[in-house]
Amino acid sequence: MKLIITVLLLFFCSILKADWTQTNGVYGGSIKKVFPVNGNIFIGTMYGGVYVSSDNGISFNLRNSGLTDIKINSFTSEGNNVYVMCEDSGIFRTSNNGLNWVSANNGLQGMKLLCVGSNGSNIFAGTQSNGIFKSTNSGLNWFNVNNGLSQLKIRDISVSNSTILLICGNNTNSYIDRIVYSTNNGSNWQSSFTLSSSEEFNSIASDGSTIFAGGTHGKLYKATNPVFNWSQIYFSTGLPEVNTIAISSLKIILGASSGLNNANLYYTTNGGYNWTSGNVNQYFSSSSYSIVNSIAIIGTDFYAGVSGDDDGLFKSTNNGQNWLSSSRNIIATEISDLQSVNNNIFCGTTSQGISFTTDNGIEWTSINNGINSRNILSFGTCDSVYFTGTYSGNYRSTNYGLNWITSNLGFTDGSRAFISENGQIMGLGYAPLKSTDYGLFWFSAGAGYTSQGVGSCFTKIGSYTYTTNEYRIFLSPNFGSYWIELPTVWSAADVTSMTGKDQHLFAGVLDSGIYKTDSLAGSWTRINNGLTNRKIRALHTNSNKVFAGTEAGLFVTTNNGSNWHPLNNGFTNLYITSIISNATYLFAGTRGSGIWKIPLSEILTDIKANTNDPVTFYLFQNYPNPFNPVTQINYELRVTNYVKLRVYDVLGKEVAVLVNEKLSPGNYEFEFNGSGLSSGIYFYKLEAGNFSETRRMILLK
Repeated sequence: MKLIITVLLLFFCSILKADWTQTNGVYGGSIKKVFPVNGNIFIGTMYGGVYVSSDNGISFNLRNSGLTDIKINSFTSEGNNVYVMCEDSGIFRTSNNGLNWVSANNGLQGMKLLCVGSNGSNIFAGTQSNGIFKSTNSGLNWFNVNNGLSQLKIRDISVSNSTILLICGNNTNSYIDRIVYSTNNGSNWQSSFTLSSSEEFNSIASDGSTIFAGGTHGKLYKATNPVFNWSQIYFSTGLPEVNTIAISSLKIILGASSGLNNANLYYTTNGGYNWTSGNVNQYFSSSSYSIVNSIAIIGTDFYAGVSGDDDGLFKSTNNGQNWLSSSRNIIATEISDLQSVNNNIFCGTTSQGISFTTDNGIEWTSINNGINSRNILSFGTCDSVYFTGTYSGNYRSTNYGLNWITSNLGFTDGSRAFISENGQIMGLGYAPLKSTDYGLFWFSAGAGYTSQGVGSCFTKIGSYTYTTNEYRIFLSPNFGSYWIELPTVWSAADVTSMTGKDQHLFAGVLDSGIYKTDSLAGSWTRINNGLTNRKIRALHTNSNKVFAGTEAGLFVTTNNGSNWHPLNNGFTNLYITSIISNATYLFAGTRGSGIWKIPLSEILTDIKANTNDPVTFYLFQNYPNPFNPVTQINYELRVTNYVKLRVYDVLGKEVAVLVNEKLSPGNYEFEFNGSGLSSGIYFYKLEAGNFSETRRMILLK
């Protein structure tokens, strides 16, 4: 255990309960699941939660109320209930088409779920290493039904009539997948088909009379019943990896990822005797990186959910011959950069290029003419010239983004950041480069900079310019004529972001939190008090506030980092990638949930000294959570007291005593190692005097 030395101030902090709202773009995102049910279409996104359409995909509405996890994997339904399976938090249920979700995990806690399915009132959940579970009461309770299973990794599930099919595998390097089936709702399971040791199944689907199973190495298998007659289907042009299968009558669609023919769809209308390429990949940003994760047949229409390049949802009304984007109001894009120019907001995305808004996010306009790569690394300006860095190099525009031309002379890669001063602009790759002619030519920006990796950012404090080389920070007093390496206290940790305020330099260091020093680079102070997530991705200063974007939300400080406070009303564990502000709003770019905004006038932080604070301690949420097997538990003690910190299992049994001693005021950090415990939910309880607080943590091995 170690005491983090800080000057302990007793504050009363009141933050107005302002809510974030999602701006109206940029449309698209990574789609994991397309699920038609009860006349609606549910869309599960990789990082942005659930969207629901009631008009056949013309428009969608965000439906995340009640979800504590917005990384969506799959859906199933039973009656009027729809179930969503989340990446880290299990299963949630809705009975009102997603307006509200409630947890349905009793019996599944601490398990990694891979698939869900239903057969009447029986709901099934496949796990990473614990086999198959069943619920007969709408997810209120789950119990194990593994009789006959020798492999407990359940990759996929298909239910048709009274037959339940599972793809079972191992959690080892011996990839020997097999298909098993049950005709009595999981009371026992029987083997149907086993692959060779070098293959894996990804997906299985059945319409009651025919079964299709596909997976790696371009293999597709077909059977007319679960016991006999499995045969391989061969494609004359070769088949990429099969990720998903949909069946409706004689229509069968396969969704494939990168491979011989890159991501695409293949469909048949005669039960699999002849197959046609859907040609949907011509609409992708990059078929080499795209994955068709999910497909659905709704009436006569085909739907394809795509990930990899945030291409979103596609729809075909003519058996896959032509496709149109159907992502309106699906705002699940990943934002790589945000910049404010003359009160307008510009955003760079990882797959949809550059867009800007002049009305604070009500409407977004795309400006990508001439840019070959839509994977944007950075955006910047120098006077009235715009610059962007991409994976295909740098571009500049002299007509406000209407047209772009390359700007690579002297550059060997795309710039990760830009900064300008007095008609000069610097870009950052493996070293900072400068241009004095608005990007016609770039040259080395001074001596003293040591290249160690790709840099991440620039910032300025007064006349000083700061940049990074991945692990280190450099200062230039004359905009890049020469650089001075600053001493740091971290090692081999990425510096992801920087900002300056009141002659202080703030540095976000991945996994270590935030550090602060004065502008002349004196000693560094670690300032993590109140940060419940220390994976820092963005820092931004506005007036007397510093904002920190993490992989689990946004935090604000008004006292230069002595205390941080969450600013997440309206968020659901959003991964913040970038932060910017204009005269009226603070904007946050996210990984997989677009751009959000909050009025600056509503972020009113009133901090007053309070010597009568009745709270003697504060227990923070452990990080990471879930964890395997080590996690950090932090607490703040405001008066000298005898402290006990203990860990309990779900039955209330004490499994560890972490602290049992008298402690002085301060911030404490304890590393808990659960290597000797089994996966599941645990509780850690802090007691100090007459006060106690308990929090939950999940050990997931």
